[in-house]
Amino acid sequence: MHDVSTTQYSATQLSIYTYTNHPLVSSSHSHTSNSIHHSSQIHSKTNHQKKKEISMGEGRRSRKKCLAYVAAFIVFQTAVILVFALTVMKIKSPKVRFNAMVVESFSSSNSTATSINMKLRAQLTIKNTNFGHFKYDESTLVILHKGVPLGEHVIPEGRTKAKKTQKFEISVDVSTAKASGSELRSEINSGILKLSSQAKLSGKVHLFKVIKKKKSGEMKCDWDVNLGTRQVENLNCN
Repeated sequence: MHDVSTTQYSATQLSIYTYTNHPLVSSSHSHTSNSIHHSSQIHSKTNHQKKKEISMGEGRRSRKKCLAYVAAFIVFQTAVILVFALTVMKIKSPKVRFNAMVVESFSSSNSTATSINMKLRAQLTIKNTNFGHFKYDESTLVILHKGVPLGEHVIPEGRTKAKKTQKFEISVDVSTAKASGSELRSEINSGILKLSSQAKLSGKVHLFKVIKKKKSGEMKCDWDVNLGTRQVENLNCN
């Protein structure tokens, strides 16, 4: 009995051994093992490729953001330069005006109806809208009737600060004896004398103590003198 069991057991082992070492079975096991290994390699490569693609995608997004920031900075700088050029660097001519005027003294000659003497007192303003001061030379202001000078006043050289309006008072002696004609006589008889003024301030606008640009401010005003009330009316400056 013992020998038969031993013999059967040995036969079973031999069968298993024979089946395991059979060329077809061994090849099958090897093929399965290779397939698993190959599948593992493919899976590993796929994961690596995915990681690489993700990394490349993040890099592209980062570059796009960087380019967007650079473009925004360039646009901002361009806007700043444009605003600077259109405001600070745009130098304008100063404005010279009569702000107010009164007849300080008045007299007329009995010998001739066209001889009137008066002193006009006026507030002269120089408005500088630039970001640099305006330095001007000495100039002469002239009072006229129909283009004929009746009086003048010398404006001394000076300086108007940046973005400021300079104000000062002047007095001008006016005499109609320097003019003649039917028009003047007609105006005096009507009681309204029409006068005008001209002045030109020439100088330079100094910007940042480096840039100096020649500019001039011109004044052209006209008004009426009411000979009855001895008041200035309809003062207008261009």
